[in-house]
Amino acid sequence: MMRLVTTEPSYGISQPRIGELMERERRTFAHAHPRSRSLFDRSRHSLLGGVPMHWMAKWPGGFPVVVEEANGAHFTCVDGHEYVDLCLGDTGALTGHGPAASIAAISAQLRRGMTTMLPTEDAPLVGEELTRRFGLPYWQFALTATDANRFALRLARHITGRTTSSSTTTAITGPSTSRSPRWMRTAWSGHGTGTSVHRSIHQRRPGSWNGTTWSRSRRRSRMARWPPSSPSRR
Repeated sequence: MMRLVTTEPSYGISQPRIGELMERERRTFAHAHPRSRSLFDRSRHSLLGGVPMHWMAKWPGGFPVVVEEANGAHFTCVDGHEYVDLCLGDTGALTGHGPAASIAAISAQLRRGMTTMLPTEDAPLVGEELTRRFGLPYWQFALTATDANRFALRLARHITGRTTSSSTTTAITGPSTSRSPRWMRTAWSGHGTGTSVHRSIHQRRPGSWNGTTWSRSRRRSRMARWPPSSPSRR
């Protein structure tokens, strides 16, 4: 009788060894960041997951470093350690943290109001300067990457006349908040660039679509079925 014998490859590192090393590094990290750990534990009583934004909890050490201040390409945590910041606010601080010119301009505008939801006299100046620098004739501004994707989709639907677009929810940003890789969402819009109609159809598992989903708008409410009988507007 033949018996299958499995042996660990001579190359690589064993999984138990990886686990041991990871646990050792977590202990070292926690020992070096007691203040960050204490603030994280405190935040768990009032913040979901102990962090202001959910992805901040995915720190390999078990809790995130808490920042005390940042300047240029560096930041210092509440435990006194200085770091070279390779993220730079996900490009939001691409020119460095706390640039003097930006602080002066923002401080001046802050005293004049920041959230009026209306343009100021600086708006055309900024648009003209962006056109001069980069050559594109028209500009719009967004507060988040998700907003930017949403704006681009609306403009694309308006230009092409197509009413259907799809996006996977496993991407970093997009119009959906679901992050499960088993789901896919298809967004339907109404005429033009508005949001008079919006329908979402979800895939619960490969090859299986849910039967119905409701669509609501200021104009009308209707039920959508998948797959649609035709791609034309109804």
